[in-house]
Amino acid sequence: MMPSRYILRFDDICPTMNWHVWSEIESILVNNHVKPILAVVPDNIDKNLVCEKSHSGFWDEVRKWKSFGWTIAMHGFQHNLDQVNGGILGISSLSEFAGLEYEIQKRRFCAGLKIMKNELVFPQAWVAPAHSFDKTTLQLVRENGIPFVSDGCTLYPYTDRDGLVWVPQNIWRFHEMPFGVWTICFHHNKWTVHDLRKFRKNVLKYKKVVTNIEYINEKFKGTKTSWYNQLFQQCWLGMIRLKRKKRQWKTLQPQSSSFE
Repeated sequence: MMPSRYILRFDDICPTMNWHVWSEIESILVNNHVKPILAVVPDNIDKNLVCEKSHSGFWDEVRKWKSFGWTIAMHGFQHNLDQVNGGILGISSLSEFAGLEYEIQKRRFCAGLKIMKNELVFPQAWVAPAHSFDKTTLQLVRENGIPFVSDGCTLYPYTDRDGLVWVPQNIWRFHEMPFGVWTICFHHNKWTVHDLRKFRKNVLKYKKVVTNIEYINEKFKGTKTSWYNQLFQQCWLGMIRLKRKKRQWKTLQPQSSSFE
């Protein structure tokens, strides 16, 4: 088995994100020659992603990141989680795409893609909001020529029977892993000074083993998955679902009174 490699992915990239924090993150990435995946929401309407006034030069920024060699991914259409459907992975209970018929998904997918194309930014990867997508969504990814899917919890990337290259997104913070390829997914909108300090420290620690989509394409394009890769995914997904259920259960428990 090959030594562990890490990919950094930042979700919810949109005009109203936390730009104050992002400027610090961008500086850290540039200074350490890290090429992340940026999951861009083409037309955000999710109020949870409104942290600052809309950046009028947003698409100029996206084109700049693309010129850095960073991977620009399409993160849904409007980040509107209006469907109760966990999709293929079943990590979340909500979705923008999974469960909808082909024509509705196509309308949303193509509307988002059109915005990005009009801004001269063709996405290299698909990132589903809330990890929720189904076979119809994947069909649209293939039909529209997007080569990578950043999702799933396999140990290594692989190419499926339809030619899509799957790059697993399996952790949400830095961990010491003995082997495998691990995409770390970050949501920076609520980061504090402490979070930035910790991120900088970890980038310095791990940067020699941080890689990018180009490396994945070189090593794994055309590589079929294996039984242990799929078995690992089932076990890892099971752990993620269990952790989320425990978290949900805790939030539903009544808070004890300080007088008891």
